[in-house]
Amino acid sequence: MKAQITKIFSILSSIPRGIWQVVTLAFFLIFILVVRMICWLLVSLHFFKKTVLEIEKKIISKAKNFSRKINAGRKDGIDQVDLIEFSLKNMRMRKTRTFVTIGGMTIGIAIIVFLVSVGYGLQDLVVSRVAKLDQMKQAEVSLHAGSKMKINDQTMTTLSEITGVKNVLPLISVVGKVGYNSSVSDMVVYGVTSDYLKNSDIRVSQGEFFENNELTNAMMPEVVQPEESEGFDQDISFSIKPDQWVKVRENSDRNSKIIGYTKAIDELKPGKEVIGGEYIDEDGSVQRDWIVSEFLLWEKLDCSKEDCSKSEYSPRKGGGNSQLSANGSIAIIGVNIKEDHDNDGDANLNIEQVNGSNETIAVSAKEAVVNQSMLQVLGISGDSAIGKEFDVSFVVVGNLLGDGVEKKESQKMQYKIVGVVAEGKMPIFYVPFVDLRGLGVVNYSQLKVVGESQEVLPLIRKQIETSGYATTSVSDTVDQINSFFATARMILGLVGMVALFIASLGMFNTLTVSLLERTREVGLLKAMGMRSGEVRNLFLTESIIMSFLGGVLGVALGVALGKAFSGIISIYSVSVGFDVLNLTSVPWKLAFGIVTISLAVGFMTGFYPARRAQKISALNALRYE
Repeated sequence: MKAQITKIFSILSSIPRGIWQVVTLAFFLIFILVVRMICWLLVSLHFFKKTVLEIEKKIISKAKNFSRKINAGRKDGIDQVDLIEFSLKNMRMRKTRTFVTIGGMTIGIAIIVFLVSVGYGLQDLVVSRVAKLDQMKQAEVSLHAGSKMKINDQTMTTLSEITGVKNVLPLISVVGKVGYNSSVSDMVVYGVTSDYLKNSDIRVSQGEFFENNELTNAMMPEVVQPEESEGFDQDISFSIKPDQWVKVRENSDRNSKIIGYTKAIDELKPGKEVIGGEYIDEDGSVQRDWIVSEFLLWEKLDCSKEDCSKSEYSPRKGGGNSQLSANGSIAIIGVNIKEDHDNDGDANLNIEQVNGSNETIAVSAKEAVVNQSMLQVLGISGDSAIGKEFDVSFVVVGNLLGDGVEKKESQKMQYKIVGVVAEGKMPIFYVPFVDLRGLGVVNYSQLKVVGESQEVLPLIRKQIETSGYATTSVSDTVDQINSFFATARMILGLVGMVALFIASLGMFNTLTVSLLERTREVGLLKAMGMRSGEVRNLFLTESIIMSFLGGVLGVALGVALGKAFSGIISIYSVSVGFDVLNLTSVPWKLAFGIVTISLAVGFMTGFYPARRAQKISALNALRYE
């Protein structure tokens, strides 16, 4: 064990002499100062005075032995503990000069700490206002401008499989025509889950969030193919209402591909009535009846009614320039149907109509969370908002819908306010995701990706962006804020360095004058056997002690000034109705760095006087007056 300890000490002693001297000196200085301070307090309290003094002597003796061990092999004979004790006695003999020198260093360091701490404090304040810790693990996924890609269920599945992704939350953005007290206003509506709201920087000032994390409901089921239908497959004859264009789908489901459009015919057409995917008719009822038949197909032209000379639809051509026909499905909403086994009458239903590419569907009422701006527009008092109801119809644009649909508008329905948030200058409100999904939405406006930690988020974003999507995160803003304040702290630190430079000049002057006054003392020490290197170390030790004490006291004073500054600002802030503000922050790395800088300044400042003391001749020094 002793051999291992000796080996460790030997390795440590190979460190460059200057660095080793400063590091070990700082260690023993802190140790001795702490011991002296504790013993002084105990003696002042008359707490076993004699015993405390004996313990103090033993501790100092142990420190000297330890100092000799870690400095084994060095040429200088006097150990660092003795140097520190000797230097402290010399400094106590010149109290005024020592106090002024340490005071200058303290003020210089305090100015640096205060200015830089203000930079850190403002940075923390701004970042806390911009983002919470959980938001630093999140990224918003959207499309690039002009991109033909889609954000849909497949996208969610793909992103959720990326390593480090904890959750993927969708968002649908539409326009809502809100009616209240005989007035109608257009507002932005967000269809989200309750998890989306909880993972966003949205705080409820009144009420609560709705609890709905469903992504699908009965209105938007999985695709049910006609051949999978049970208990219903009936031959019928039907006719489409005049002047109506109807979408022909590949399968009997609203999410199925649109293969073309068809219109009314002059006579009854044979087909089969089957059960397929659910949809909503004009009365708000859920329907699953579809008609499967062969239809003549038209394609929709990319032009408005005004620009198209004859019609918005053009016949789809097949071989031989004849019009193409194909087997497909149409929804039964308003077609005249005659069942082949019952000739007693016709059933007048409605058909899924393409009328200017607008569709009318119905959804059930849900709860809503609104912001203060919306309440102001509607003229609702914030205190009485919870429980109020308003009418709304949703307008969904084509990029969120399936192919061939330009716009959808729902019927009016009532929504009840269950929560109020303060965020947003524009009037907006949030509804459960399934409400907007029930409008036939197949593509989403954006996704929120939640990572398992802040560290994995950059890797997640890189993989998402490689797939062709755009990502944004509050961490981008935080990085910009950190970059700005890093520059600001550097400028503030340079301003504070001016004060530290002036203080270091004062220390240099003090040590130089002290050397002149102590020339005879230096000669006497050398005549008594102290080597030149030990004399140099004595002056260096005094310089480092003063700079170290100035650094520690400067950090303490800088922190105190920062707290006082924050307290004054907070008093004013609270008096005008705002929260308490903490405008300063001193990370431990900053405090450690400042003390290290003060030690370096002390070493460099004391190096020249120490070298001069080393070169003084003992005989000349003794003759010096």
